[in-house]
Amino acid sequence: MSDNNSDSQLVLVIEHLETEYENWRRTLNEHRIWLESYESSDSDYVEVIQESVQKLMDESDYAYGCLKAAEILRKHLVGDNGP
Repeated sequence: MSDNNSDSQLVLVIEHLETEYENWRRTLNEHRIWLESYESSDSDYVEVIQESVQKLMDESDYAYGCLKAAEILRKHLVGDNGP
């Protein structure tokens, strides 16, 4: 039988991991939209946005790792509280 305090802490960790992934995904999508908007212009922002998108892509392993860890922990949590 699981301890309620441990379960509460595990839920917080899962939520944090999911938030990390969601923030990364949202930021990447926003940068891609900005890049599409500025791409055809002669704006100096294009290079900066391209660099930012590349940095975000470099962080994809971390982001997907957060998502996978959250999935594993959620299965563990559900397994502990199952029927």
